[in-house]
Amino acid sequence: HQYKLAYAGFKENNHEWGMAATGHNIGMVYAELEQFDEALDYIENAYAAHEKIGHRRGMVGGLSVLGTIYRKQGKRRKARRYFNDSLRLAQEVGVIWSAIATVVDVAELEMSYGRMQQAAQLLTFAIRQETIEATTLEKAQKLLDELKAELPDEIMAAVETAVDNLTLTEIIDRIIQA
Repeated sequence: HQYKLAYAGFKENNHEWGMAATGHNIGMVYAELEQFDEALDYIENAYAAHEKIGHRRGMVGGLSVLGTIYRKQGKRRKARRYFNDSLRLAQEVGVIWSAIATVVDVAELEMSYGRMQQAAQLLTFAIRQETIEATTLEKAQKLLDELKAELPDEIMAAVETAVDNLTLTEIIDRIIQA
């Protein structure tokens, strides 16, 4: 409730930065509650505010959250477009931790398509990154543990080898070209 009051105040006073940050947070809460219409409204408005003030890091986060919302709604192609846009912009801006989080989101999308080996590769890569945030690491490990329970040991060994020498740029290029 306090966030909504703050958002209304920022909006009334045309405070773009406050609208962007607060709207993004409200949208994320609605997304977690699976109230997708409300989530989309807040995140899209927050994205527009970030774009208006030139805050590209905020735009990266908005694109990623939009991808997650669309994935949860089963709109996988739309989700993939937003994830790809988030990865491109994260790479341009140098927001490595956000790019890694989006790699994990793409892995979850791959799982929804039944592409378990590709998902395992993305998750294994993400987990190995020093700049991975704790919540992203926890999510990635949980998803990878699910895959390890399903995939044969020889597939998992191949996954480990496949990502041994890859860079984040190479992973992003593979995702975008897929």
